[in-house]
Amino acid sequence: MIKYRMGKADRRIYARNCEIREVSAKDRQRFFSLTHLDGDTRSRIAFGLYFQEELVFCISLRKPVHKKWKDYIEVARMSSVLNTGIPGGLSKLLNRVIRYTENRGHKGILSYADERHGTGSGYTTSGFKVDSRTSNRFWWTDNKHRFDRFKIRASQDLTEEENARLSGVRKIYGCANLVLVRET
Repeated sequence: MIKYRMGKADRRIYARNCEIREVSAKDRQRFFSLTHLDGDTRSRIAFGLYFQEELVFCISLRKPVHKKWKDYIEVARMSSVLNTGIPGGLSKLLNRVIRYTENRGHKGILSYADERHGTGSGYTTSGFKVDSRTSNRFWWTDNKHRFDRFKIRASQDLTEEENARLSGVRKIYGCANLVLVRET
């Protein structure tokens, strides 16, 4: 991301030279585990841009976590292959996602932009509107690894803090997310 934003990505592949295909679950998992800071996550479907048979940009979709957005489809993950800029990639994939949502009666597309890494400008340029801002995110750490916030929760007998202490982890905090929405 840093190299791309500085204009120093190792290679540039134009989206117009790529083919859009549905991505298998296995390929999606492998791709995001290598290219996304948070790795892969569950999703319903994924679409990718392929350049000469190489998956170079991928977007995965899922049912939104929050009931408020039940009539929308959520972007679960999106990333490009490392050290590569894909001009037009976001727009091309979003156009495919729009067709997917319209065919299934969704009201629109929902996504989150992590403020640690940007302002969501790619989304707003593609017709998304900022709906709101979440509270700061957090994760758990054992001082070597970072774990999803849902890994440690309160149980019937113990609070979240007690479970964290027993598991040998503590909270670390990040930035908020922008909530972005595009109506279809």
